[in-house]
Amino acid sequence: MDVCVNKMRKILSASNTIVALKDLKCKRLEEGYTEHSQDKIYQELEKELLKDGLKEPIFVHKSDMVVIRGNQRCWFAKKHGYTHISVEYEK
Repeated sequence: MDVCVNKMRKILSASNTIVALKDLKCKRLEEGYTEHSQDKIYQELEKELLKDGLKEPIFVHKSDMVVIRGNQRCWFAKKHGYTHISVEYEK
């Protein structure tokens, strides 16, 4: 039980912010991006995210809103109808 509580505290920490996908800069969020059907790494991630959900924030440069970690999670969010995602800003 303590492990779950600690994970939730980390996820819900004050350093995370909810941001609209439209405000982020990421190749996978650009209009016209198409998923690569042979991308086995993404397919495995998608299975995991469908089962467990988006538990961890993506990492973004606050100055320009460029996604520096979490590009595949951004694509998952867009593909599955999310409008916002949890973000942790890098300095």
